[in-house]
Amino acid sequence: MLKGFIIELQLKDTLSDTFFYWQQVFIEDQVLNKKDDKTIQNYNSVLDNFIEFCQTKDSTPIEKIDNRFMKYFMLYRDEQAFKKYNKSELSYWTKKNDIKVIKLFFDFIEDYSYEDDDLETIEFRKIRWKKLIRKKERKEKPYYHAETIVKYLSYLEKQIQNKRESFYYGLSLAFKLCLYGGLRASEVCNITFEDFGKVRSVNGKKLIDLSIKGKGNTLYKNPLPYGHIKKEYNHFKRRYENENLKRLFFSKTGGNLTRFTLYRYFENITEDLGIDKKGIHILRHTFANNLNNLEIDLADIQELMRHADPSTTRVYTQRSSKRLDSAVSVL
Repeated sequence: MLKGFIIELQLKDTLSDTFFYWQQVFIEDQVLNKKDDKTIQNYNSVLDNFIEFCQTKDSTPIEKIDNRFMKYFMLYRDEQAFKKYNKSELSYWTKKNDIKVIKLFFDFIEDYSYEDDDLETIEFRKIRWKKLIRKKERKEKPYYHAETIVKYLSYLEKQIQNKRESFYYGLSLAFKLCLYGGLRASEVCNITFEDFGKVRSVNGKKLIDLSIKGKGNTLYKNPLPYGHIKKEYNHFKRRYENENLKRLFFSKTGGNLTRFTLYRYFENITEDLGIDKKGIHILRHTFANNLNNLEIDLADIQELMRHADPSTTRVYTQRSSKRLDSAVSVL
């Protein structure tokens, strides 16, 4: 009975339909294995959220589900937390529980999909569900080259000139905070105008301090190159003085900006510009890589990136041939 039911499930038209029926089989299996009610309730809750997310992606072929898809699911969960509880993101333990349950669910799907050689949906069986959620590998991170950054900056400048709207000033400022300050998308969304300090001069260059609420609600104060954000800063300064507007970042509809929405905006820009590497987080990688190429000490980059462990910083910094040459030349 179960075997025939599984074949039927794999022929469903949409992602949400397919996973909804797999959920029924998965939960039935947990009951048969005498899992307690609290555990089953937890599994159901996580899978309900996953299937709700899949409804927004129903046009995606099931064989196209990959790790990127799962990352967007976690961003979606953060957005839910913001709407329901006004939290910028899920707690560490909630995320860990979600990942654990989804991994068990995928393990279950793969085990049953490969149990019978007569299963008909070959594309479904090609997916290695167990590998969709894997541990992060310690490897060098992608970053944007200078010409790609110029494309982005030119695009954002044109949007500001053509639209003259606060949304586009905010989008440009968000981009620059990540590029020149190494902020995470979640950190950007929490910034208000009052988080900026006074402009000051250091070695002939103007800097402005920014208070950042990092992971674990830890507060940091990082300097930013004022010249790069001057236009956007002055736009919001005028709005702050005239309207007492503290918020800087809004969605297109005027609501609070979330990390999920910010990712989506920049993914659309990336597609418009024909850039292969997607994701606003690459700007954070670029920030670290640029500092590394300027031969800034790794400990200082670690501080600016707000990393507790220097090994985390190291994977953000590409091997610089200039620095390697400089190191060996002193031998």
